[in-house]
Amino acid sequence: MKRLNALLLFTRTCLFIGLLLLAYGYLSQSLPIYFFWESKYIGQYLLLFGAIGFAFRMIHLRKREGKNTLWAKIGVGILSFYLLVKLLIILIIPYSTAYEMAKRHIATDENIRSVVGDIQGHSLIPEGGISKQSDSNGTKGDASLALIIKGEKAFKIVYFYAAKPYESEWELTKVVY
Repeated sequence: MKRLNALLLFTRTCLFIGLLLLAYGYLSQSLPIYFFWESKYIGQYLLLFGAIGFAFRMIHLRKREGKNTLWAKIGVGILSFYLLVKLLIILIIPYSTAYEMAKRHIATDENIRSVVGDIQGHSLIPEGGISKQSDSNGTKGDASLALIIKGEKAFKIVYFYAAKPYESEWELTKVVY
């Protein structure tokens, strides 16, 4: 408790709101409550910011006490790298061809429409990953994306799996509702 009280207001706020949003995100998806499903992802990012702030504060306190700060510095490095990668994914995926293919599929898939009703939108924060490899044969790749589909009747997380064979366009290989 002493360490928690030593945290800056910003860090405590990030941790508290992050935990609340994370809890609401899981609760809203399990009940289901069709409002603000992105809260789970936003809560994860706030918790990361809070954890980095906590580690920075521990470095400061341990330095003042003359103790070793190596492990706290390693923790800051790992958490910062993870946060950077997650933020890059958020920025890069929406501009990818695989993401555009998934959006086109959402608009035309009757199975999705039968589950969620008329589609009103999709998540602002895409999750997943895209990998591409280039060699003398050309470029090939794989993608796995998770999008929250928002409909008039329900929300649903839909997982898209795609592949890009050499010298061809992205092909949807699997969709999981």
